[in-house]
Parts: sequence; C-alpha cells; structure tokens
Amino acid sequence: MADLPLRFDPLSIDKPHLITLSFSHYCELARWPMDISGIDYTEIAYAIGCHGGPISQLRQNKSQLSTSSYPGEETAQGTERRKTAVPLVYLPDGNTLNDSWQILNHYCPALTYDWCKKFDQVLGPAVRRVLYHELLSGHNPDLVDRLFDGATEAEMAIMGNSKVQLGNVIKSLMAITDETSQRDRATIESFFDECDALFGSHSDQDPFALMPTAWWIAISSLSGLALSTPEYGGKAWTAPLLEEHSARHQSWVGKMRDTLTGQLIVDYYRNHR
Repeated sequence: MADLPLRFDPLSIDKPHLITLSFSHYCELARWPMDISGIDYTEIAYAIGCHGGPISQLRQNKSQLSTSSYPGEETAQGTERRKTAVPLVYLPDGNTLNDSWQILNHYCPALTYDWCKKFDQVLGPAVRRVLYHELLSGHNPDLVDRLFDGATEAEMAIMGNSKVQLGNVIKSLMAITDETSQRDRATIESFFDECDALFGSHSDQDPFALMPTAWWIAISSLSGLALSTPEYGGKAWTAPLLEEHSARHQSWVGKMRDTLTGQLIVDYYRNHR
C-alpha cells in the first residue's frame, strides 16, 4: 500500500493528528485520554490493510518506531510492523507520540511500568486475537466490513476483493485458531481474576479511587470491545452490538460481564466515555 498518499501534510498542521484504525482497542486507548484532555485534535482513521504505506512515511526515524506489542509478535513475524503500527500522534512541532502508552502518558500520566507491561503484553494481545477470531469466524460477514470503516474510495479500490485474503493473512500472522482462541479467553479470564482479587483485598475502598484514571482508561479501552460496551469508540466509531456476534461469543461476554472487573469496566464506560 506504499502508493497511498498521506491524508494530511505533516508540515502544515496546527493541531495534533491521531492516526488510527478506528476499531482498534489500542487506538481507543490513545483516543480516550486525548478526548478527556480537552485538546482540539484531528483523527485520521485508515482502513485495515491501507494504513501501512502512509504511516511508514510518518515514522522515518528509529526514534519514531512503536515500542508497543504488535500483530505478528506471536509468530515472530514482521518486526518492521513497528514502523507501520497505529496509533501514532503527529504534533505540530514535528514530534511524534509513537504508541498507545506514550500517548496515554502524555495526556493522562501515572500508569506504572509494571501495569503498562501487563496491559501491553498480556491483556491487549489476548483481546486482539479473541476479537479477530470472532470477527473472522464467518458468523456475521457484516462484522468483517466494520474493519474497513474509515476507508476512502481510493483505499477501497486498492483493497478490491481482498477481504477474504486479508482475513487469512491476519489469522496466519497471529496464529489464530479455535485452540489459541480458547487459550486467549483463559488468559483474559485470569487477568480479570487478578483484578478481582486486587479489589477484593481492598474491599473497604472505592475501586474507582483505588487505581488512577490512566489505569481505568487502559483496562477499559483494551477490554471494552471484548465486553461489547456500547460506548466503545466514543464519537469516532460505533461498536457492533452484542447480539450481532455468535451465540458462543455472547455467552462468554456475559460471563466476563458478571465478574467484578467486568462490571466495573462497563460502569466506567457508561459514566466516563
């Protein structure tokens, strides 16, 4: 996709530009702190498969590469994806915020390194694979179309009829199978169990006061789409309804919503997004 042009001139902007895949939970993690900061910014949402070329033009230096987890780490493929990763914030002074965690820390600081690592290396990748497994299962083809939200006519013309091929590439890249999806669901369940135990050990405290805002934005952003929270995406993207998913996925979402952590995330979205 290297022949796709940038949608803006980085030398002529007067406010931050957030480059995303609109549905991505890592991009939601970048978008949310920017929203609550009150700054004026522009979001440029590419369609999946159309973002690599333009974004690589914005990450010209090694100092601009993402240091976050990325699709393909599971199979030791594509370290070059750090150059094409989203989200990315391009600032008017020419500096960049290179991944979700730099963006979160810039606009809503105070997330500890240990929690950042857990979110980035454990929860985020597991949610990513579970959701792709569900979207690419064939249960509802309309859900696959949602991956292309934000595409321009030129981008969709280049994509052509390659949606099925792209789905196969995604599954191969991240080793997504029924078996790995089960393991990822178990990973998410264990992560929620750990958080439930944390809240349980401080049962005399308000859980929303126990952890900083950055923590709540991180866990909510990374989990919100997996919990089918209707507020996911803010004003930038409308998430699919729970009933659009397979019965198996709906059952699992119900189970996760019944956990204390799941309930708190749903409440946090409802009250703060």
